[in-house]
Order: sequence, then structure tokens, then C-alpha cells
Amino acid sequence: MDYDLFIALSSRLLLTYQNNFFEEESKKRIIISYDDKLLDTSKWDFVVSLGKPRFNKSSSAMGSLIAVRKTLLAYKKALVHVNRIINNNKFSVYYPTLEDVLCNHIFFYKKNAENFFVVEEGTLNYYHHSTRDLSLKRKTLKKVIALSVGLNYNPFYKGHTTGVDYEKVKNCFVIEPKLAYKKIKAKKIKLTDEKSPMLQPSALIIGQEPYNIILGQNRYNKTIGNFLQQIKLELKDKPEIKIFYKPHRYGPRIKKNDLKEHFKDHEVIYVDSEESIEILYFDSINAKYIFTLDSSALLSIYFSCSEKTRRQLKLFSFSVNSKTRYLFKSISKDLSHDY
Repeated sequence: MDYDLFIALSSRLLLTYQNNFFEEESKKRIIISYDDKLLDTSKWDFVVSLGKPRFNKSSSAMGSLIAVRKTLLAYKKALVHVNRIINNNKFSVYYPTLEDVLCNHIFFYKKNAENFFVVEEGTLNYYHHSTRDLSLKRKTLKKVIALSVGLNYNPFYKGHTTGVDYEKVKNCFVIEPKLAYKKIKAKKIKLTDEKSPMLQPSALIIGQEPYNIILGQNRYNKTIGNFLQQIKLELKDKPEIKIFYKPHRYGPRIKKNDLKEHFKDHEVIYVDSEESIEILYFDSINAKYIFTLDSSALLSIYFSCSEKTRRQLKLFSFSVNSKTRYLFKSISKDLSHDY
């Protein structure tokens, strides 16, 4: 018996799996996922839980180390439940990135894994990004922590960080194949059925707190300050607009009071939820205006809407990553940079 193993590290990825990849009936399907109310157990032959989602929001180095170790312990526990199957049977793997230890461990150290398929979770599939773009210190630390819990991790793999350049990766599934980094392997997927929400005269700001680590504290503070100032200018003649702010799952949060002080002419609602912004948007927010710092959520919301709704949306991107700027310009208006 052959198996398909799906690794879902977010609600978005879980939904993508459940809305695609179910035409072939000959294989048994295994899902490794965090506990999620969106999980449709009827679609899976084996469900392996990673427990309650753990997102590293720590602002300290020690806190981050502890959070990473807890995540890897959950990975180790999940593998115990599937090792009997994947160590004795051929299987294919659907996963988002080799930066993740669980995906990396299976990719490089499970000999029965034959075919791999990258599935879009963010913007990573749309530009070149390799291990050279990651700090040696962080790669080494991740390797050490992985080994400490009984997992292995290869920090020096070749090519794109999704692994799409490897021959054993057969396809990458993305929302917009014509913009993908590896177009020759790109296949189109849908996130959800086409939606036509009744748009509200409100604004959604999608947080990108992980940039705090990527850019460093000083540059991040300047970037986020410029970003919020540009939003303020865009909305200065619209005091009636309510502003929703949804922080990212990872990274130290912006303080609620600081946001309210910055947008004191508007009602500010801080959306402190572990649910994905895509789900929250269509369930309740339905904002006409959306602002982002390179967040793939802007793409997934836009491409999940009907053509009529897309024409009504007002999308604004403040591109920090120059490699994704063209991607966001294809659907949104640039916010000005003054640095």
C-alpha cells in the first residue's frame, strides 16, 4: 500500500490540502496538523495531531529557544505515530518548505519518501531564496536543537528553500503559476471556493511581526513606523473607517495602545486570534481596504474572491522584500517609501 503524507503547519495549508489533491483514491492519506476546527476527518485515513498551535511570539532569545524546542518535541511525538507506516511503505509528501525541521527531516532522512510536492503557504514560491539567505548562526542553532530532541536537520541543502530545485520534487502548487519562481513545475491550486463577501467600509492591516527578526529591531521599527504613517495618510480623509489590525502568528507584537494612539482618529480593533487572517476576513471582517507588508494573505484573499469583488477591493502593499515587489504590484497599489 502506498501513502500520501501531508504536513499542515497552518490553517491555510490545511484548507489548501482539503480543497485539492483528492481525485486519486488508490492511496491512503495521512495528515500531520495542529488541532484545527477546520480539519475534516472524513477526508483523512490517519490524523496525527501536533496539539495546540505553538507560535513563537517571544521577544527574548531564551524565550525563542524554548518555543522552538517545544515545537520540535511535538514534531518528534508526531513522527512516533507515523514511523511504523513511513518506515515500511513507500510514500509521497506534500509540504511547504525545507526551512521547517519536520519537513526537512522527512525530506532528507526518510528513505521510503519517493516523491515530494511543494504546496504554497506564503510568498516563498515566487522568488529565489536559498540557505545562503539564512544566517549561519540560526541554521546551526536549529540543527543543535533538532538533534537534542532526536531529529535530524540538514541546514546546507542546495537550491531554493522549498526544495523545488531537487529532482524528487515533482511539482509546486501555487495560486498563480505564471508568477512562480519555478514555472516549469508550477501547478495551479485553489484555496477555497470563489467568494463574494459584502465588503464593509473598513480597513484591515495585516501584521508582519517576523520582520522584526529578519530586519533587526532598528530597521523594523523604522519600517513599521513608515508603513503605519502611509496608512494614516491614505485614510486621513476617511475618519469613519474602522481599522482592524491582525498580528502575525510569529514575532513580538505591536502594543495595542500604540496602535490606538497612532490611529486616534479611527476606531481600532486589535484582532488577537490564532485563526488565519484569510478565515477571519471572510467570516467577519470583509474590509474594503487591505494594507500589508509583503504578506501572502493579501494574495490569498484577493485570489479567493470573485472578479466582481476583486474590482471593489482597495489593496495597498508596502514592499520590504524587493524580490516580491513585482508580485504585489500585479494586484495592489504601492505605498510610498521615504527611506
